[in-house]
Amino acid sequence: MDSHHNHLETEAQKQAGAQSIRRTIALLHVIAKYNDHGVNLSKIARKVGLPTTTVHRILAVLVEEGLVAFDPGTKLYHLGIVLFTFGIAAHQFAIRDQFHSTLERIAQKTGDTAYLVMRSGIDVLCVDRVIGSYPIQVLTFEIGERRSLGIGGGSIALLASLPDDQAEAIIAANASRYSSFKKNTPGDVRRMVSQCRRLGYGLSVRNVNPDTIGVGVPILNQQGQVIAAVSVSGIAKRMGPSRQKEITKLIKSEIKAVGLTPGELLNLE
Repeated sequence: MDSHHNHLETEAQKQAGAQSIRRTIALLHVIAKYNDHGVNLSKIARKVGLPTTTVHRILAVLVEEGLVAFDPGTKLYHLGIVLFTFGIAAHQFAIRDQFHSTLERIAQKTGDTAYLVMRSGIDVLCVDRVIGSYPIQVLTFEIGERRSLGIGGGSIALLASLPDDQAEAIIAANASRYSSFKKNTPGDVRRMVSQCRRLGYGLSVRNVNPDTIGVGVPILNQQGQVIAAVSVSGIAKRMGPSRQKEITKLIKSEIKAVGLTPGELLNLE
């Protein structure tokens, strides 16, 4: 037998493959549209104009893969957890793209390392960083690394921009984790949050590394929600109070240059 035919998809197979992907996407669109209350099998089939047996077969695979969730009690379908993690990842990349050149300018102007961080539950996630040109750099946070929310300048800025009850719940949840960073306590983190609201920027003095100071400013989207924070961290002797304020001013003007609003922390107390 001629074996190379096995490797060549027929035109009909290609079209069938493409068709089943399109059908799957159509189903996801319908489930997304009715996601708040959930949607049953017959309604999905009606909306996409396919037999319920076909729709049921596709849904079974989507449920198995976590893209769709099925509630056996109500017989309703919702979007699955995997799609939310995709969404969060896409959101992180979008923000990273939007701010990468901002970080480059900040690192170039200050000579220190600039970070972009986002909240992820009770953690802070480093989404991007650009290393400055000053000969001594403090690289305390790797891209993709997580740590407890409340450790680091940008992280404190994010925590301080939350309502008191939310911030307190996060501090309580992280209580046992803080001590791994220079023996911080929940009390230390609370003090940094109130200091941050007093100063108008996040300030992390040696709470990640004994020789470093970081300052951070939260970023608000058009709806006024905090989406991320930009921070700069440098060796302590370069980061006196007047330079902290200078860097804060620079970060704020760079956030405005992108068309977003720097979070004003002062009015929260």
